Amino acid sequence: MAYRLEKQEPIGVGLRRIAVECADAIAQQVTDETVDRDKAVHNARKSCKRLRAALRLLRDGVGTAVFQRENTRIRDVSRLLGTARDSYVLLETLTALEQQYPDALPAPLVADAHMYLAQRYEQALQQLLTQDSAIDEVLQRVRAARKRLAKLPVDKMKFTVAARSLRRVYRCGRRAFVAAYAAESGAHAFHEWRKWVKYLWYEMEIMQDLWPALLLPLADELHTLSGYLGDDHDLAELRRVALHDPSMASVADVPLLLDLIARRRAELQTAAHPLGQRIFAERPRIFVQRLATYWQAWQMDAELVLQTVSDSRVVETAVTPLQERLFTTGQAAAFANLSVEQVRSLIDEGKLAAFKLGGSWVIEKEALAQWMGDGGG
Repeated sequence: MAYRLEKQEPIGVGLRRIAVECADAIAQQVTDETVDRDKAVHNARKSCKRLRAALRLLRDGVGTAVFQRENTRIRDVSRLLGTARDSYVLLETLTALEQQYPDALPAPLVADAHMYLAQRYEQALQQLLTQDSAIDEVLQRVRAARKRLAKLPVDKMKFTVAARSLRRVYRCGRRAFVAAYAAESGAHAFHEWRKWVKYLWYEMEIMQDLWPALLLPLADELHTLSGYLGDDHDLAELRRVALHDPSMASVADVPLLLDLIARRRAELQTAAHPLGQRIFAERPRIFVQRLATYWQAWQMDAELVLQTVSDSRVVETAVTPLQERLFTTGQAAAFANLSVEQVRSLIDEGKLAAFKLGGSWVIEKEALAQWMGDGGG
């Protein structure tokens, strides 16, 4: 499965193809007897999340009602598979905590907690495996979804339509980042931020070929950030079980376990903050304008349109619509009555969408005009 757009592939067609391939992957993964059952469930749930990320990019192309219907149905498929996996994650989380602080947790505490969580996981796994109807229901729902997804009328969808959905995801992620570090924020705020980070991560994977040298590292950073926030969420769940599950009451030194959970969560949240600052530094409009420019350059082989670019002139190899839409920094400065240094400062601050060709910055005329129309803000 190629979880990425293909060159010269209409964006609606590409996103629909990706969604269908994700549905096929889910069906294959839940029936693959050659893979460890827990890993198979984990892979299927990951494919569900990838499918939902692709659906978000199609949202404005298919309409909110269709998006919400399909998104909810795939979410419910993931939940059918979730209980056993969630129990296994608690075991992994406890093991990771023990490895992080090897001398801090008494052996009896670790042994008792492991025994309880292992029993909890085995019960959940056996319930999933012995109920053939659960897997059958997953397959039935996924196959029905695949048929509907394959018929989505998005052949003529433009990048600007997907861009609206992408802007929404980036804006929600940016707001969730601020909310997570606000005073009195709790585990829910960080979990909410994590959801938007994951959507953006998968969407950057889908778009990676627009500019691999830039978007693949961004996807990697989003993956890292998602890992920090995922570990934080798993620790919050372990804390909830330790506090509220009656069976954990018999585990000695639970307060010590809670202290270590709080300590590790603080470390993860501290590590996540600078990553969040960098990833969500831009205004959503500017972020999406950059990607729209990458899309157009990718589709039109812009590297062949402009052989060299300088602050004073553009050396043309062909006359194309793309050329007519671009300013060099010098041209942008003259047009906006700014200095070249001011233009470069706006680019550095993420206030003006730009990209590099031939080693120099170029700016879309439309982006500059919109910045001026907003009052230079």
